[in-house]
Amino acid sequence: PDYNEDPKEAARKQWESHRDRWPRELDPTLIYGETINELRKEVEWADWIGLFCYHTGLFALRDGYKWCGPGYSAGTPEEGAWETPGMLKYLDLIQRYPDQLAVALHEYSLTTGDIWNGEGGLIGRFRQLLDACERNSIQAPPIFFTEWGWTHNCVPEPEKALPDILAVGELYAQYPSIKGVAIWALDGGWSNLANQTARLMEPLKDLLIKTRYPDPEDPDMDNGKPREQYRRTYLVADQNATLEEWLAVCRQAYDLKQTVGFSYDDAGIGALDRKTAILYDIPSEKRAEYLAWYEKHYPKTNVIFRETSD
Repeated sequence: PDYNEDPKEAARKQWESHRDRWPRELDPTLIYGETINELRKEVEWADWIGLFCYHTGLFALRDGYKWCGPGYSAGTPEEGAWETPGMLKYLDLIQRYPDQLAVALHEYSLTTGDIWNGEGGLIGRFRQLLDACERNSIQAPPIFFTEWGWTHNCVPEPEKALPDILAVGELYAQYPSIKGVAIWALDGGWSNLANQTARLMEPLKDLLIKTRYPDPEDPDMDNGKPREQYRRTYLVADQNATLEEWLAVCRQAYDLKQTVGFSYDDAGIGALDRKTAILYDIPSEKRAEYLAWYEKHYPKTNVIFRETSD
């Protein structure tokens, strides 16, 4: 991106450039786009990058795409980057749309001799992100390691590489927010790296089929359960609502002391048996889509449609 521009404008230009060249054969509702790569690592740039990612995420949501970023390089970003205001704003957006947005990171050992080189500052550095989320009461985001490996131009022989993959896999398996790992790399260049990586494909397939890690023990896994069952009604305003339309929804919520917000997910989340989501200003031709969406993701939610003008 153009670091000299306002992050929202830089995001708009960069997003539209990629969106307009998106391959038609790739379904954007299934495939995550990572349109940026190894941005500036310095903590003083983290706020700008966070806002850039936040606005890119909004543009992706608007256009119906999945998106992940920022794709920080191995050993980055610097300490404190995840807790700048702009980055926290991006992480909060992911928290609201965890099925459409994610964090992309790169992790390398930077040597073929020791996969744990760097004592957690290279492989395993993602834990700095999770620690920052915990300190700021933000749900751990989905994480994709969109580049992972040893060095930029060398993959060990399978006899060395497969035990390394198993060892790191055991670490990653403890974190359910980690969704996928892409080994670097099968593209051209990089000292014939593609052929080195290709040697892993067949033995790695066989290894992964027979390898199962224990499910992680999560002491907080029951925290999402309510103290007791109760009836909850959540009023969802359209995200493009004007201030007047928002206030109209708030006035209706105030009379019955109900919850109001912009998040369709928040309206359905929670282990409650009696949940009602009241959705405002959904066009009649779109309502079936919302009903199907709630049935898929939050099946115990009763969905009602209203207009702010009612």
